[in-house]
Parts: sequence; structure tokens; C-alpha cells
Amino acid sequence: MFFIQDALPKEDTIFVMISILLLFVCSAAITGFLVLGKPIMLYIDGKKKEAIRLLSYTIFIILLVTLLFFSFLIAFNNLF
Repeated sequence: MFFIQDALPKEDTIFVMISILLLFVCSAAITGFLVLGKPIMLYIDGKKKEAIRLLSYTIFIILLVTLLFFSFLIAFNNLF
């Protein structure tokens, strides 16, 4: 995201906003497929407990990584 600023026009145009929104939507679709794809397949196959367990573990790990990232960010920000 830092380096793409040089490639985009300097003035705010509708194309800059559209490209950023398209990037966000594409990222959300890929992430949603990666997080929900396998649990949905397991649920459809009748393995409901495994599907819920996998989705719960995935959400827990994502939450844990997010909390660790923000704690490091807060600690680093307070040092300087």
C-alpha cells in the first residue's frame, strides 16, 4: 500500500476510490473463502461438530494474532 501511492494519480478521482474498494472487496472475498470454505464443506458432509470446532479454532487463532499484534503495537508506541 505504501508503494502503490506512487502509481496512483495524485488528485482524488473516482478511479482511486473505486480501485481501493475493489481491492478491499477482493481481499474480503478471498479471506472469507479461506476461513469459511472448509467448515462449510464439513457441515454439508454431515460433520457438524468438526465444522464448528474448525471454525472456532480459526476464529480464536485470528483473534489471538490480532491481540498480539495490537499489544506489540501499543508497547512499541509507548517506548518512543
